[in-house]
Amino acid sequence: MKEKFETLFDKDRLIGISQEMQKERFKPGYDSMTAESAETWLEINYENLLAQLKSGSYRPLPLSGFSVTKKNGHFRQLTKACALDMILQKSIARYLTEITEPLFSENIHAYRPGKGVTTAVRQFCEYAAAYPFVLKLDPVDCFGSIDYSILENALSLLPVTKKLIKLLLRFVQAPVIEDGKAVKRDRGLPQGIPIAPVLANWYLHPLDEFLEERGCVFIRYADDIAIFGNDYEALEELYREICSLLRERLSLCENTEKCMIDIPERITYLGYGFTRNRSGVISLDVSLPDQSVFRRWTPSKVKNRGGQVNLVSNGILSKNDFALRFDTDNGKYDFPPFDCDSINVFSDVVFDSGFLAYAAKNRISVNVFNERGKRVGVFVPQNRPLSAPVTLSQLEHYGDPKKRLYLASRFVLGSVHNLRLNIRYYRKNYPNPLFTESLNAIDALEKQIKKCTDYQSLLMLEARVRNAYYHCFDAFIRREGFAYDKRSRRPPKNEVNALLSFGYTVLYNLIATEIYKSALDIRVGFLHATNKRAESLNLDIAELFKPLVIDRVVFTVINRSMIERDKHFEHLENGTVYLNSEGKNIFLRAIHDKLETTVTVGKRNEAYSEIIRNEVKKLVLYFRKENAKYNPFKQVR
Repeated sequence: MKEKFETLFDKDRLIGISQEMQKERFKPGYDSMTAESAETWLEINYENLLAQLKSGSYRPLPLSGFSVTKKNGHFRQLTKACALDMILQKSIARYLTEITEPLFSENIHAYRPGKGVTTAVRQFCEYAAAYPFVLKLDPVDCFGSIDYSILENALSLLPVTKKLIKLLLRFVQAPVIEDGKAVKRDRGLPQGIPIAPVLANWYLHPLDEFLEERGCVFIRYADDIAIFGNDYEALEELYREICSLLRERLSLCENTEKCMIDIPERITYLGYGFTRNRSGVISLDVSLPDQSVFRRWTPSKVKNRGGQVNLVSNGILSKNDFALRFDTDNGKYDFPPFDCDSINVFSDVVFDSGFLAYAAKNRISVNVFNERGKRVGVFVPQNRPLSAPVTLSQLEHYGDPKKRLYLASRFVLGSVHNLRLNIRYYRKNYPNPLFTESLNAIDALEKQIKKCTDYQSLLMLEARVRNAYYHCFDAFIRREGFAYDKRSRRPPKNEVNALLSFGYTVLYNLIATEIYKSALDIRVGFLHATNKRAESLNLDIAELFKPLVIDRVVFTVINRSMIERDKHFEHLENGTVYLNSEGKNIFLRAIHDKLETTVTVGKRNEAYSEIIRNEVKKLVLYFRKENAKYNPFKQVR
């Protein structure tokens, strides 16, 4: 065993790992030592390092860390070891893998050679086809709750020295530097260090042995466990026994919100849904997004809502390992690209080439706005799913007066229906003769729109509908100090118009992002003339959602005193009014909260963000099919 321990930290072995890290472009940890510097350090100091390791006096350096959080508000801390500790841990992890691999069940798929999400999902399909029920089990914060004394006892069962066990415990107990402070932990494995995966698998080995001894048909990927059976009640009894084992032997607790027994078709495992065909074969449900488990993550510091990252502080955007980094005066914030569709920059931000390349790889668009909230530029990845037939069909519809009028009128009629809902809501809750007068005028104009035979007349009727609708705004706003008066766009002349202009720009941008991910050509619109516009189709679609999303948010933030005239706006000498940074932050948060609000669509409940996405898909299908009909989204209430 002594010889194996010395082989574990052989000089050539450690230098070889450092060279591998150089090829992988390892970025320094807390001590700023690069992989190249670590190789040089080993050449000079190897004998001293080996003496420390053999004597048990080696002390790991602190870990650098950052936090991410899921939508339920729970945090997960990711960490990074310094170069020398990373080299030592990689060597140990390879050794531990060699001795534990023969002991693990074939049903364990995480952190093992030749196994992964793909093999786990494939095995899930095979088992699900043979068994009618699945017990899905997930401990609460499994890796963050690992008990060090239990881990030490588990490691003592392996053919390793006590010195190695002590070194392993020092690695997992190393303090984490976050926001400039060293944070000590009394339990849990730091995620991101090389030894964590194999230690986590070995920690859960007693659970695997229990399931094997019971003859259970199961899959485990990290702490995500699926157990299959023919008897619902037997699975319930097994669940109670597993919960006792978790508490008594592993000091873990089951997550009651995620644990369930159900048929496979109603289970989501590792972010995948499943469906059964008439022959009983289970396959992936393609209606669910691949790897949706990753897309639930949102950054804790940088505000990410519904895939939209909004930056209102000055800083530098760059790539940091497998994350995006926003470096500001207040700190460095990392966030994963998996949950990001677009980044909206409302401040002074510098981009480096590494960031743009990584953004393009992950199909992230970047929108830059000036201080007045007007978009001045956009970065769009080149790998767009453009389709020649769809583009040709769009151009054909734009060039054909009848086809163009058909689509333009559909957008107008959808908009008329949705804006009328706002008036009816206020008429019901705050009676005012003005609301009835406007509704009557809009109803009469709607009849004319349905009979309209030329484009210019349609535009005139649409403008008259808008005027009747905007005529109600001062009655919608029930708070003193805020007046609408009339629509003033460039520039906005009061606070209400400043909110509307900024909100509409955000909506245009959101819809543009969805169009850029589709086969549609954003330049070819129908209600809004293409002319010299770089984008017009997003303006068409936005007419459906302005009253439902932006207008309602404007009324909410004003009437509920979420925004203040003196505190959240910038008033210029020429009478122009703009939102300041703090006002933008509040308003953006309210907009994206609204986008995640669900409404009834048919027999389903869908968020507005999903409805907008589906509206784009509806247009793609319309242009792909001959003699198709386009029915714009009309909210029920």
